[in-house]
Amino acid sequence: TLGKLFDAWGVEFATDTMVGDLGAAQQVTLSGPRSRVVDYLLWLALGRGTLDRDDVITSQLENMNLASSGYFTLSENSGLTMEPLLESTSQTMLISTSKMDPQPRPDDLLREFRSDDTRFTLGARLHGVVKTAFPGGSPASLDSADTQEHLSESIAPANIVIIGDSDFLSDNFWVRVQNFMGRQIVVPFAGNADFVINVLDNLSGSDALIGLRSRGLSFRPFLRIEDIRRQAEQRYREREQELRENLAEAELKLNELREQGVGEKAAVVTRENKVTLEAYRREILGLRKELRNVQHALIKDIDSLDSIFKMVNIWAIPLLIGILAVVLAFIRRARYRVRHSRYESEKT
Repeated sequence: TLGKLFDAWGVEFATDTMVGDLGAAQQVTLSGPRSRVVDYLLWLALGRGTLDRDDVITSQLENMNLASSGYFTLSENSGLTMEPLLESTSQTMLISTSKMDPQPRPDDLLREFRSDDTRFTLGARLHGVVKTAFPGGSPASLDSADTQEHLSESIAPANIVIIGDSDFLSDNFWVRVQNFMGRQIVVPFAGNADFVINVLDNLSGSDALIGLRSRGLSFRPFLRIEDIRRQAEQRYREREQELRENLAEAELKLNELREQGVGEKAAVVTRENKVTLEAYRREILGLRKELRNVQHALIKDIDSLDSIFKMVNIWAIPLLIGILAVVLAFIRRARYRVRHSRYESEKT
């Protein structure tokens, strides 16, 4: 790991937490009897507002995908400067790595989400003089015949790029492989590889050339639509969480009654206990029904929103063009009539 180097440089990277980001979460499909699309807080799609437009490495990139990323900070005694290249949105929550075993369900993470209202640095450029991670001299494992002088710090300021995700170059996060006439064609849908190439170009000194290249993908999601969808989903999630808590409380009380011998197998069941037991059963059934209704309403609202905007995209522009054509036709017709009437009047 890079822990020894980071300690010497004053770079802090928490290995036991990941950044969950509702504002940049990728959508995934949950399998099951009723498959549905939800936001996965740990898989991030970074775009406008999260990529540094002033740095040559990320200025031409449209988007990048990360998976289970950590974050960086500098300690007070660090002599380096850190310029964020990749940032989260402010709708974030730190998630413990212990939740990755077993693999967490995206909807469970959503229910537990509470925003910290903090932006985290997911990738950065470090600049400055770096100190050695071996202040006592070269490690014994190195060749003892090496007579080069041991340096306690770099001679010149270093230029280093770090990123908090080790999986961002996995194919499934940035590229799609398609078969075309017996050949495999690679189609990128995120700028992860472009980021690496830009970093290599920049660190090798070709700053001028990289500024002339237009590396990146054209990816412009409907941000306003995404905001509306997430706000609606958050409202339903809050109600869903409330119902689940009420349901768990009712089931707990029902189990307590059964353990006390009030259930169906009890030898003696009083009329009052029967009424109480039946009331809890009805409450549980009602809560489960309302919970299903909330989940169905969420899916219905999202599908309705999607259908509305699809209709607008498909029909609005042709309809506007048609209306404009009719209006222009009427205008031309009216002008023709005016000219024709003037001609007739002059003729007479």
